[in-house]
Amino acid sequence: MVLLAGGLTFGGMWLMWGRDLPEVSDLDVINFSGQTRVFDRRGELIGTLTPSLASGTNVNRELLGPKQISSWLQKAVVASEDRRFYTHKGVDVIGVTRGLLKGLLRNDLEGGSSITQQVVKNTLLSDLGGARTAERKFKEAVLAYQVDRRFNKDQILNAYLNVIYWGDGGPQDIIGAGAAARAYFKKEPWDLNLAESVYLATIIPAPNRRYKDFIAYRPLMKSVLSRMVEDGQITKQQAEQAWITPIYPAGWRLGWKTDGTLRSAVLERPERLAENLASMTPQGQQYRYLSYLQEVERELAGKVGKGTLYRGGKIFTGMDLQAQQAAERASQQAQLPDGATLGLAQVNPQNGEVLALVGQKLSSGRPNEWNNATQSRRQVGSSIKPLLYTLALEKGWKQSDTVLDAPIAGDYQPKNYSGTWTGVYVSMRYALNHSLNLPTVRMAQELGIPTFETKLRELGLTPRATAV
Repeated sequence: MVLLAGGLTFGGMWLMWGRDLPEVSDLDVINFSGQTRVFDRRGELIGTLTPSLASGTNVNRELLGPKQISSWLQKAVVASEDRRFYTHKGVDVIGVTRGLLKGLLRNDLEGGSSITQQVVKNTLLSDLGGARTAERKFKEAVLAYQVDRRFNKDQILNAYLNVIYWGDGGPQDIIGAGAAARAYFKKEPWDLNLAESVYLATIIPAPNRRYKDFIAYRPLMKSVLSRMVEDGQITKQQAEQAWITPIYPAGWRLGWKTDGTLRSAVLERPERLAENLASMTPQGQQYRYLSYLQEVERELAGKVGKGTLYRGGKIFTGMDLQAQQAAERASQQAQLPDGATLGLAQVNPQNGEVLALVGQKLSSGRPNEWNNATQSRRQVGSSIKPLLYTLALEKGWKQSDTVLDAPIAGDYQPKNYSGTWTGVYVSMRYALNHSLNLPTVRMAQELGIPTFETKLRELGLTPRATAV
């Protein structure tokens, strides 16, 4: 009866949630072999493309390989987060059972997730965010089993260490082992010692809270060290030495005794996390040409697939490096009203090559992932006027021909942007130079709206019947 009930429950869940699962093959970015280099039109290197693993709305674009992450940190994370990682099949049944019991007692479905499940949660199911629902747990479990069959344990652990959230880094979140090592200890991830690695592992479940209360969570380090000894990952002597090794997470002033206990602990400057993170990243380099590179990535990923895109190689683009640099300087220097932003695309009209692209108002921090130049929808506005004037010239009009700049009679009452008019006939050239609406509407009426619609379609545009 128990087995039957379990089978029926699983079947019901599969009918509700199992048929729209994402493809595990999308995680092929876990197994990457190198960086893909991107060049401008003259063969100048402008950047590299590496697989990006998302954590909610946050992205780590600096994927590290296993040899770039301290082996101590890898072992400590397994001991702390998923002790049976190397023996289960993607889902830790014991951990899940414990989590379900905890959920029934505390009305909280969180808990019991394996490292594999957390990789799934932060990549394939990132659209569900942190929702603590039965749907998310079910999907996590099914996909984790599939991921475990497709990838080996080292690949899954490495993905986890690249995707996991490690705290608030001010302008940018601390995502992945590289950022964590730099933020908390101002070190590269391969230089972390055993004590520092264990500390980072213990704060993963709630990094912002645990970072701010060093004394309360210090005992967890001893627990993790004991597990590592029991599991044969380190010796007892290594654990004892790690316990008495002084560590100094950024922002803390700690006084240590020789036995590994604390004499004093004061959190003086938590903003040091952000300062360390920023100081170890080349200033002005990490976000150069980001909008352009993101568009190259989006376009090619859909055409050749992520596996091919990130395998390594060379991509030559239409970027004009000087134009791109000028566009980014203009964006940084632009003075905008509160709440306003910008986007810029410079395109060669002869062949459609994109010479420069900026998606946001740039500052010293990381630009938003949204690209106003390529993703925003805007009203046509005055950008359509030159097309109407082109039609007029084709029909025999001359730049010197004149059109009345005055209000139009009837129900439709357009206005010039200034709200004023001259009341006299102005030349076509003058009307276009000053983007006057009243003369332009008169021209459209004289040429004929259907004629203008036909011209727009010839130019590759698709106006709706009521659009003009």
